[in-house]
Amino acid sequence: MFLICLAWFNSILSTTLISVFALTYSSWWDYLWILPIALGCTIASHLFNFVLFAIFGAPVRVKGDFIDKPSKFYHWATEECLTFLKYFIGFSIKTEGLEKVPSNGRFVLLVNHKSNFDGLICSIVLRNRQISFISKKEIFDIPIVKGYVYKMGYLKLDRDDVRQNVKVIRKAQEYLVKDYACIGVCPEGTRNKTDEPLLPFKPGATKVAFLGKVPVVIVTMKGAETIGKNFPFKKSKVFFRVVETINYEDYKDMTTVELTQYAEEKMRENVIDMRKLK
Repeated sequence: MFLICLAWFNSILSTTLISVFALTYSSWWDYLWILPIALGCTIASHLFNFVLFAIFGAPVRVKGDFIDKPSKFYHWATEECLTFLKYFIGFSIKTEGLEKVPSNGRFVLLVNHKSNFDGLICSIVLRNRQISFISKKEIFDIPIVKGYVYKMGYLKLDRDDVRQNVKVIRKAQEYLVKDYACIGVCPEGTRNKTDEPLLPFKPGATKVAFLGKVPVVIVTMKGAETIGKNFPFKKSKVFFRVVETINYEDYKDMTTVELTQYAEEKMRENVIDMRKLK
């Protein structure tokens, strides 16, 4: 919201100053110049916000696979940029069940994975909760973005390196226990590009929840995969549903496989149900 307000403030201020000091109003058509000036200032102000985002992200040096403690500033900056990006691209998010999300303390977020925008949507809807996602290593190769995800405590997963994956789980546990961040997990392990509701869940998808002894929040989404396809000619609608929160006391006697299967059944049921939403 801050970046949106900043863009409009800069655009109105710039338009006003240029109109007052650079124009002479001898005829009525002189006022028409205000329209292209306002458009130019609006575009420039929006571009300035992206430049500002790049300025903070570019200098970040990625040291090792993980940061010791996720940065609250970079979480805030990213949430602001994502909210601005939502406004800039022009997609809407309809939410259900947000009251089920724990009001305090850390949790593990399980979400279905259909789009590269999934984690961004979660950060927009659950802003101020500091969610660090377990993410594929390729995201750490994107210029500027890699600085932000590193500072936000995203955990780089390498599917071909078992030893690395153990480190990821341990670091995720540390973030939860030390109250640094919530952990986001896509239990399918990769994007679902099929027509099936879900891909099979990875057996250890809920292991970090057991280690951290925190609630598990199950979320399903629909429509995030249309954002890239529809931009810039059509507005996308994203549906975000909090299905259930399972407290540690309610699952502590289950095995990791049992909890994962339960989460998969709940998520599958809701993904199918959400297909009728328009």
